[in-house]
Amino acid sequence: MRILVVGATGFLGSYVLRSCKQKSIIAFGSSTSPNNNQDLLTIDFTQTHEVKSVVSKSMVDCIINCAAITNVDECERNPELARSVNATGPKLLAEICNSTGIRLIHVSTDSVFDGESGGYLEDSVPNPINVYARNKLEAERLISKSMKNYVIARTNLYGLNPNGKHLLNWILSCLVNDKEMVGFEDAIFNPLWVRDLAECLVELASNCSYAGTLHCAGDETFSKYEFIKRIAWYLGYHNAKIKKGLSSDVTTTLAKRPNRTYLSNSKMKELLKTKIHILGEVMQDSSFDIYRSKELKKI
Repeated sequence: MRILVVGATGFLGSYVLRSCKQKSIIAFGSSTSPNNNQDLLTIDFTQTHEVKSVVSKSMVDCIINCAAITNVDECERNPELARSVNATGPKLLAEICNSTGIRLIHVSTDSVFDGESGGYLEDSVPNPINVYARNKLEAERLISKSMKNYVIARTNLYGLNPNGKHLLNWILSCLVNDKEMVGFEDAIFNPLWVRDLAECLVELASNCSYAGTLHCAGDETFSKYEFIKRIAWYLGYHNAKIKKGLSSDVTTTLAKRPNRTYLSNSKMKELLKTKIHILGEVMQDSSFDIYRSKELKKI
């Protein structure tokens, strides 16, 4: 088994590449700029000749596409760039995969839904409400029209981002520095720990024949407020400054956000053997030791 991870220098992609190595799977990652890492191939995956060249050189059995512009406000500001990366690029990958017999695992988002109800199934009708989500849904449809041996993995994830730009990084920074946070009570989701998601994607690539759309989500559903409160509790910050708020009160963002985007993960749990960790288990991981409160460290 040989896997190419597109977007391997990003948040999720770096974990997927690491998971492949831990399973002794031959894996290559892509980078958009030249680098000295022999495991990273330089590729602009919106350019046909570059993608074909990399796929030919790597001789892979499967491509896991983690590349995306995920900043939803940036997508509103630069819709053409967002579409080229989030929709046109995946279409190109799908066409090349189809012509070469390569399996494609493409990462999509729970944001393809409008958030009016929640508990979405794989066959629930999407209704995106911002540029990012419309691009991601377009990619889903283009992929499904271009090939058969694919998985579209809709998800929402959390974890420690090495670049420091993610919800969990912000929460931990506020806890450590005793800063006030506002958690939205009307934003409800069931995110999957990034390590578990990476494991799921690698399992789909290497040890599962399922084709189609799959919801890769956590077992627990939270409001953003409850999510923050639980993290603070598990790490020993029992007096953290966490206030309740509503996403509808925020006027500083360009893109509209869907509220209730939690996904049904029942099909994922039927198909995959990867263990899904609940938040309390995740917070026990050694990677969070440096963030535990002084009081908790004394116990």
